[in-house]
Amino acid sequence: MLASLADYPLGLLVAIILDMLVVGPIAKGLAFKYIINDYMKKNVIFIGITISVLMVLGMVSCMSLFGIIMAHNLGWAAYGHAWLFNVIVALPLQLLIVGPIARGVLGKMQAAADKAKETAPEKELD
Repeated sequence: MLASLADYPLGLLVAIILDMLVVGPIAKGLAFKYIINDYMKKNVIFIGITISVLMVLGMVSCMSLFGIIMAHNLGWAAYGHAWLFNVIVALPLQLLIVGPIARGVLGKMQAAADKAKETAPEKELD
C-alpha cells in the first residue's frame, strides 16, 4: 500500500504528460477528422462527449500499462483486467460527474471573462 502511494507522484506526472502531449491531441484529431460530422457540430455537447470518451479510452489504455509496469505484473491477462476495471470506473465518472462539473466551471469562467471584456474601458490608440 505504501509503495503505491510512493509511486503516485510519478503516475501523476506521466498522466499529465500523456494527457497533454499524446492522448489529448490524438483524441481531438481523431474526433474532428473521423467522428464529428456536421450534425454533431450543431450541438456542442456532442463534441465534448465524443472527445471525453476518446480521452478516457486513450488514458485508460496508457495508464493501465503504466500501472502494471509499476506493479511488476506484466502480462496480457493483467493488462486486460486493469484496462477493463479502469474503463468501468473512469468512463461513468468522466461522463456523469467530472465532465459536467468541469464544463460548468469553465463555462462560468468564460462567461465572466467575456463580461469583463465587454465592461472594460477601451484604450484609445494614438
